[in-house]
Amino acid sequence: MEDVLDREGWEFRFTASDPRLTEHVEEFRALGFDVHLEKLGAHDAPDASCSTCLEDRPVFAIYVRRSG
Repeated sequence: MEDVLDREGWEFRFTASDPRLTEHVEEFRALGFDVHLEKLGAHDAPDASCSTCLEDRPVFAIYVRRSG
């Protein structure tokens, strides 16, 4: 999936969950970026201790590109 996003001009920034997720999305849009979110699941966790958090609350990868 990341290769498709890369070809479409999307750049990965970081991961976040609410309430910070909403704040970051609003800020990127105010700065003139389009924003694309990819929900992460337990299978995306780097280790078992992280997968519990991903089950408790949604975490998203934030991708941006210049509006155009």
